[in-house]
Amino acid sequence: MNCPRCYTVNEPEARFCRNCGADLMSNAPATAGGAQNKDLMYVLFALAWGYLLTVVWFIIQKLIAPGMIRSGNQSSLYKMYDIIGWTDDVLSIILMLVLAILVKNQTAKIFLIVFMVIHIITMIGYRVLKQGF
Repeated sequence: MNCPRCYTVNEPEARFCRNCGADLMSNAPATAGGAQNKDLMYVLFALAWGYLLTVVWFIIQKLIAPGMIRSGNQSSLYKMYDIIGWTDDVLSIILMLVLAILVKNQTAKIFLIVFMVIHIITMIGYRVLKQGF
């Protein structure tokens, strides 16, 4: 039997979870553990999304950009960088905003909001202010 709170596998005849001690005979759903696991999943999803975009951006810079520079398509390269950069920033901010709304855990919510604010400040500093230079 799986624990409804922490999802640990227990013996079928067990009365209490061997991991968290939850009553396995109770029919009442465990709200605290399930909600915390879901909030943790949202935060990890946001981090995974950011990491995935970083990896894709790295691949573009290391594999595609050198070929475009050698062929003389630097103007196309700069347009591609702008489009990918803005898309990455906007999608990341929207994702963090949605996850901050969905998360019930205050610590996870604060983490996502702080991370979103830092991302917005970085985006303004890099994408908007560089236009003047």
